[in-house]
Amino acid sequence: MKEYYIDLIAKRIRDYHDGCFFSNQITIENHIERWVSQFTPQNQTVILKEINCIFNKYYLSKEFFLNFARITLNNESIYKENQYNYWSSAIFLDI
Repeated sequence: MKEYYIDLIAKRIRDYHDGCFFSNQITIENHIERWVSQFTPQNQTVILKEINCIFNKYYLSKEFFLNFARITLNNESIYKENQYNYWSSAIFLDI
């Protein structure tokens, strides 16, 4: 069951990570497996199941997010008069 949820989560997040952060030796599935291994074995499947439920409700695909960002960044009602001045003073979260 654990592998089932790892596979579902990996398929969902692949649009952000495919080929970007993982070498040929480390797959998204391996990364998720390493992450969930910090929890006790009896809790891992429950955690993965809940993460999958959260992603089913709230995950924004890369395509959706980029389209939303494009529309938002060009929305005159946000930056009022000077788009360049507004966005050059904005602070974005950099993790």
